[in-house]
Amino acid sequence: MAMIQEIRNRSTLLMVVIGVGMLLFIGGDFFSSSKGPFSSNGETDVLIVDGKAISNKEYQLRIDKQIGNNPVGQTQREQISNAVWNLLISEFVLGQEYNELGLNVTGDELFAVISSGSSRILKQQFTDRDGRVDPNFADQFGRLDGTKVLAAVKQTMSNPETEDQWLKLEESLLNERFQTKYNTLIKKGIAVTTAEAEEGIKDQGTQVSFSYILKKYDEIDDNSVEVSDADLQAYYNKHKHESEYIQKQASRGIEYVVFQVSPSVEDIAAIQNELIELKPYFSEESDDTSFVNENAETAYNVRYYNEGSFPDNVDSIIFAGDTGFVFGPYLSANTYQLAKIIGAKTSPDSANARHIMLQIADGDTATTMALADSLVKVINSQDNFEALVPDFSKDLQTAPEGGNLDWFTELNCPVPDKKFADACFTGAVGQIQIIQSAFGVHIVEVIEQTVPKDKKLIAIVDRALEPSKMTKDNVYNEASEFSIANGDVASFRTAGNKKGIRVADNVLESDKDIASLESSRALIQWAYKMEVGDISEQVFEFGDMFVVAHLKEIRDAGTLDLNVESVKQGVKLQVINEKKAAAIASDMSKYTDINSAALGMGKVVETASNATFSSYSVPGIGTETVLLGAIFNLQQGQLSKPISDRNGVYLVEINSVTPPAQGNAAVVKQQMTYSAAAQVDYTVTNALQNSCEITDNRGKFF
Repeated sequence: MAMIQEIRNRSTLLMVVIGVGMLLFIGGDFFSSSKGPFSSNGETDVLIVDGKAISNKEYQLRIDKQIGNNPVGQTQREQISNAVWNLLISEFVLGQEYNELGLNVTGDELFAVISSGSSRILKQQFTDRDGRVDPNFADQFGRLDGTKVLAAVKQTMSNPETEDQWLKLEESLLNERFQTKYNTLIKKGIAVTTAEAEEGIKDQGTQVSFSYILKKYDEIDDNSVEVSDADLQAYYNKHKHESEYIQKQASRGIEYVVFQVSPSVEDIAAIQNELIELKPYFSEESDDTSFVNENAETAYNVRYYNEGSFPDNVDSIIFAGDTGFVFGPYLSANTYQLAKIIGAKTSPDSANARHIMLQIADGDTATTMALADSLVKVINSQDNFEALVPDFSKDLQTAPEGGNLDWFTELNCPVPDKKFADACFTGAVGQIQIIQSAFGVHIVEVIEQTVPKDKKLIAIVDRALEPSKMTKDNVYNEASEFSIANGDVASFRTAGNKKGIRVADNVLESDKDIASLESSRALIQWAYKMEVGDISEQVFEFGDMFVVAHLKEIRDAGTLDLNVESVKQGVKLQVINEKKAAAIASDMSKYTDINSAALGMGKVVETASNATFSSYSVPGIGTETVLLGAIFNLQQGQLSKPISDRNGVYLVEINSVTPPAQGNAAVVKQQMTYSAAAQVDYTVTNALQNSCEITDNRGKFF
């Protein structure tokens, strides 16, 4: 009972903190006034949601709090930063909803969540990458045991050094519980009427088969269609309110030319010559491992290989060689190599084994070995290896599986110890051995092995196939000369087309990279400082590429202007297709039956069968929504008017309309309700966020 009361007390305090934080955030007095500790002056705002701002300082503090004292690399930090960012947006959007509804989470609820072990967050906390529950927290069926979790929580809460871990977990559990209650309210409000169920039966069950001809837009040359500025403006004015022309966040469009840095013929020859000079010394060397470590780029590259491990033109030569034979240099996986045969053996590729791992207590190896000897005698006499595992093995990962390590190779042996691997690959199937490793004393039984194969022990000296400094300098100079000579858009595109212009559209200011360009943040920052038409005077270096760029368009947040290049091109294509559709429809309208239309227009009558309204696509045709809607408004035997859709203009004649089988409206109501409710967890937050005006200023700070 003391445990329950402690969770109640602490949860109430944390909920007060979370609640106050949400209210202040929503009210705006804490984050966006000059009174708060993280006051905003506009220039330090990293996130603005519906006019309410969060400063970069607060954002960084939230990231640091999440990381704690854990050492993280750049990639992990970026992942955590993105998670915190999404959480901040979610806190505002959902927090406002929780506040208006008066939602609350009590300490008793939190206790119930923990003790049931049903929380998604708890399951993530206590499971491995494969979704298996940590044996220390599993019940007899391998499920998360809430009682064991509560015991761990109690221990964590009572230790000042681990208290923060619980607070982070508790906050996540509270947020999860809030969202679960909110989503449940929405789900309970979903109702499907009998009329909707009957319409659903009709939409799913009615099948239409029809004959059609199609005249595609691309059958008419675009250049044959005259388009005026007035046409473009008229189309734009009619459609500019549509989502296609609404930009939630500002973005940039960039064209760029890549100058690839690759090894030259001279570079390749230099690498080959280095290895040729090393070859006689390698052949005479007796300490091959040391030689490899001193002269190769890959240290300790000495191991057994199967036949077929090397390139086709090399493999047969190496495996025909005797001990001491050195072959190369040859090219393999972008490296040049010398290979020296230093031994041979016959052994299986893979083994399946099980073990009991005994820990050596207080350095007393003798006692542990004596216990191992005793257990081996018991196993040999009673054949009860698996039965002894739960009581004696300290390997918590394999203990639930009877100590089974499953199949593995020598290179990926689950116990990274040479003696252990040797026991599994040189020992006989069924043999029980005692092995001491850095992890303890192991009782090992080989269960199965693959068929033994001949292997060669080979030492490899390698050199990566990389360009020299001179080659890099030459490519840089080429890129620099390109930038200087092509300082306007016309010449950039003329010269760039010979090299191949690449395009990056919808580049956000907060993006870290541009696809296919390694660590290309500098190019994004450049784009947000430039004007449309600017060519980069700077030559950017990204990995093994030099890049010269052109800022082709700026897409500001809000309704996109018709003068934005990509918008104008898109509008022009739509206008051209509309004019083509009108011309095709005029031609089709002359005919009174589909066969004469096909003959007159040089088309073949095709058929589509069993189309249903609920499928959103037409069998054999694809996603043509206007066509789909039209055929379900026609009667059997009726010839349609020309139907303009995404790919072209259709003329349709209905062959048959098959009504749906008698359906059970009550069952369909239940199915439709369940289907709608199942979407709530994945769609509500996105829908709420899309209804907000969100400004992302991360690009100004990073």
